[in-house]
Amino acid sequence: MADEPFLVIRAAASDLPGGATIAPHAHDWHQLIYASAGVMTVTTEAGSWVVPPNRAVWVPAGMRHAIRFAGHSHFRTLYLMPGWRERLPVACLVVAVSPRGRVESRA
Repeated sequence: MADEPFLVIRAAASDLPGGATIAPHAHDWHQLIYASAGVMTVTTEAGSWVVPPNRAVWVPAGMRHAIRFAGHSHFRTLYLMPGWRERLPVACLVVAVSPRGRVESRA
């Protein structure tokens, strides 16, 4: 990220097998965690969420989190630079993801 200071949003994608895990960690950037296929469990100090393909989890920068994939999953995530926009959520929350890709906030 340090070599790309002009970016305010980054994306990552990977396909993971069932049973795969991402160990507890934290990022300097906010993260929107989503799987377009499969089911994952996102765990933070604020709670745990079972996340089907019609939901995503917002994790603010600095929040430790882990992810477990129940079945083969198409993992997608967005990273947003802190300070890029005012009024981004400061706590974890679930958002609805419509089939057309619209995101709606759900506390």
